[in-house]
Amino acid sequence: MKNCSDFAQRSSPGAFSEVVAVNDVANSDVYGNSSCCGRSCDLPPINNTLNIDSGASVGSAYGGYSCGDSVVTGNTVNVNGGTVSGEVYGGRAYNGDATGNAVTVNGASTVSGFIVGGYTQNGAATGNTVTISGGTVRSIDGAWASTYNATGNAITISGGTVSGDVTGGWTWDNTGSSEATYNTVTISGNPTFGPNTWLSGGLGGVDNWTGNTLNLKTPVSVCGVADFQFYNFYLPSALTAGQIMLTVTNKVDIRGSAIRVGIDGDASVLNAGDKVVLIRCAGLIADASLNGSHAQGIQDIQGVSRIYDFVLSTDAGNLYATVSGVRLAHYISRM
Repeated sequence: MKNCSDFAQRSSPGAFSEVVAVNDVANSDVYGNSSCCGRSCDLPPINNTLNIDSGASVGSAYGGYSCGDSVVTGNTVNVNGGTVSGEVYGGRAYNGDATGNAVTVNGASTVSGFIVGGYTQNGAATGNTVTISGGTVRSIDGAWASTYNATGNAITISGGTVSGDVTGGWTWDNTGSSEATYNTVTISGNPTFGPNTWLSGGLGGVDNWTGNTLNLKTPVSVCGVADFQFYNFYLPSALTAGQIMLTVTNKVDIRGSAIRVGIDGDASVLNAGDKVVLIRCAGLIADASLNGSHAQGIQDIQGVSRIYDFVLSTDAGNLYATVSGVRLAHYISRM
């Protein structure tokens, strides 16, 4: 932490349920609340909100920050058109869990450093979220946990420009028993990714694959994709035969992964026999049994609709889904 005097000016006493708005040029670190800077390091920052509004310019931003033995939970940073030259943490803990913290970025915002929903040096990072609907950002991590699990975190991207990597959960404990599992990355709308961007469900730990899910609802191009047990392709209703959902410049290994396909809408221009490209890459590594198998159906729609059945197939650099049948249904449950 750079500047305690700046914190004192920009956050009121106590670490609970504060709302702090920054709408001027601070050019230094700002906090929704912190238990540091001469206060009791054991006072947990809980349910604080830091809003960085249009026209504001700051260093790094922390929704809640503890440098002692306390949890950091329920804190939020909203970047509403402002500029952050450093990092953004929804919540950051030193010796405690980071749970349920959040970062949102929208509008014409700029974040030059990495974005982390929840970070802990000595604890678990669970249930943290990052939501990007606009702006220009670098790398995005649902959570970091140096010595324990990073599980159940979520990233949602529906707009903006992302130049760095996107990782659901990250643990640095590569020799112990920590896991980076059950994290989710959801992409929709019209975001743009940089030529070196990787999409990863988890990194580090003894398990960084189990339960990690990629929900893809719009065509995107990235450098790499890895460590997802579930690939859910929600095909846009306007997607036509031959179009590509996920373009990857590196090889993609989907061995053991479950491939699920559905239509994102109540209808589609696809007909029986039409084939779409789910993944196009420099080399597809897949189970032989995937060829000719039926994709598990997913739907994200309500009311009367058509259910599309898909058969999967592969070649050296592609994963395909071919419409094998279309059925009418009067009720479809969400997944």
